[in-house]
Amino acid sequence: MSVRVTSPVVLIEGSAGRLHELARRIRLQGAEPIVAQGTTEAGVLIPEPGPDGGVAAVLLDVELAGRNLKKDLQRLRSAAGSQELFFVAVGEAPATSARKKLRSAGVRCALWEPFDDATLRFQLNRAWNADRDDHKRQSPRIPTYLHAQVGGGQRVKDGVVYSLSVQGAFIEAPRASMAGASVELAIRLPGCFIETRGRVVFANVPGNLQRPNLPLGMAVRFEKLDTATTKQLKSYVKDRLAQLEV
Repeated sequence: MSVRVTSPVVLIEGSAGRLHELARRIRLQGAEPIVAQGTTEAGVLIPEPGPDGGVAAVLLDVELAGRNLKKDLQRLRSAAGSQELFFVAVGEAPATSARKKLRSAGVRCALWEPFDDATLRFQLNRAWNADRDDHKRQSPRIPTYLHAQVGGGQRVKDGVVYSLSVQGAFIEAPRASMAGASVELAIRLPGCFIETRGRVVFANVPGNLQRPNLPLGMAVRFEKLDTATTKQLKSYVKDRLAQLEV
């Protein structure tokens, strides 16, 4: 399932030239990758905003986390003009010192290797849909690819958890329950299995795409989580966040 965007994604290479495979994966997600050799070239290659907006996502090789990164990214923001840039570090998770330099330069999010296409899509969607302060949410969301069963009445539907928080989940499924429906959820986390009741907040279905950037499915708000389940969810979300943030 693609992210359904037309705005480009800028990839800033380091000296190793490791982002070309990532460019191929981004193209399969439905976005246009623009590969630049360093921040100076990236400033030249950033296109003017189109009808669907301008560049939002800038993915940079973690190798670039040097002493000049803050100034380099400031110049890149100036080159982008009114376009707001969302920076994501890509590569092997670096040492603490490099992370500090990335944060100081304004890089908050990450794609630490190895990452799957669901995580890539989630981070791109954060850029396109202004979810830039997800890390500040009281209940932050994470991307997942967990199996879920959704029950309503006598029917049980299989789905995949696209995103998850302590408050709810977005379930990717070809047949979604409609907004307002009460459902029973069973989600298999690594090492445990949680069951809870929820209510559908909105359904993303053909002919009524409430959120075109999201897959087909439904957003479900959890109801009456018990203490043990809440603790399991918080622990899982915390562990996954370490793979998404600098």
